[in-house]
Amino acid sequence: MFRSCWALSCGAGCVAESELELRARADGLTGLNHRRTLGEILDQEWRRARRTRSMFSLLFVDIDRFKAYNDTYGHQAGDDALAAVARCIGENIRRTRVSAARNGGKEFVVVLPDTPPAGELRIAEKICAAISELAIEHPGSE
Repeated sequence: MFRSCWALSCGAGCVAESELELRARADGLTGLNHRRTLGEILDQEWRRARRTRSMFSLLFVDIDRFKAYNDTYGHQAGDDALAAVARCIGENIRRTRVSAARNGGKEFVVVLPDTPPAGELRIAEKICAAISELAIEHPGSE
């Protein structure tokens, strides 16, 4: 009887523990992977690509003039903009093993396994279009 109760409580505990592990691997603001997780993903994909003689592509997304935006509109608006950009990235990378991470304050990286340059370009264009559609106003930008 004790073992059954322990197994049931462990089951619930294991689910909570798994969720905590996922949260620990993600950036708290954007919900994307954080830099350390990105390093693990890159290492894994590099090894897989070498082993299978396949390729992977990387996209680097950088928010131009973000410091000026943050200084003009405040940190909360800056955080909101980062979260919105992260959502645009996440919504446009819905393939298996494709992942994105916040690499720095205003920088993101998208890892695209088994993606040739033409596919990378299509995904990059979709992400850019989605970010443009946000129409985040910033008179100080060009």
